[in-house]
Amino acid sequence: MPNPSSQSNPSSQPNPSSQTDTLRTVSDLLHHARLAIRDGGQAVAMFEIDTLLQVAQTEVARSLERADR
Repeated sequence: MPNPSSQSNPSSQPNPSSQTDTLRTVSDLLHHARLAIRDGGQAVAMFEIDTLLQVAQTEVARSLERADR
């Protein structure tokens, strides 16, 4: 019986193109979420969420910069 850890599973290997596409999609979604919060008139009540979204968007941008190198 073969050792499962020695088997190669191509679908479990990271796909840089797919990861970059996913990061771009996430960045776009975060941008739109922040705009919706701002435009919804709930900016004061949603300040903490907006701050977290901004941090997430910044991290995605950094990851994209590294992926583009």
